[in-house]
Amino acid sequence: MRYDNDPASRMGEFFAIALLVMVLVAIRLILMETVRVYRAHAVGGGKYSRLLWYALAGFLVCVGISVLLAASPATIALAPWPVSLGFLVWVLIFEAVDILGEPVQQEENIEDLLAPWRFGDPSGSTNDVQPADMAA
Repeated sequence: MRYDNDPASRMGEFFAIALLVMVLVAIRLILMETVRVYRAHAVGGGKYSRLLWYALAGFLVCVGISVLLAASPATIALAPWPVSLGFLVWVLIFEAVDILGEPVQQEENIEDLLAPWRFGDPSGSTNDVQPADMAA
């Protein structure tokens, strides 16, 4: 007897897919925030750059410890703890650096970004292109 058309089975599949999508979205958001913070504070050699790299190295060490603990049946119950605590400390450090760090100076401002869309120069003169010319 097969249960392919069982409503409970279909609902379980739906919730599993929804949970997978939520986890993937959360991972994407975490990676986007991490890249933003590391580009702003760790790559330029700022005041907190070493702290950020040490925090990442500590998190990766915790991942390695968890993998080693998961390899043995006697310690498999302890495996999630190092990676969870390492991730927590890593997130707290890079969020603290993002909050406490100096704002990043950007080379571009809003005028530079809107320059290709401008119809005329800042002095107030207009381009040679008129709306009637654009319709032709």
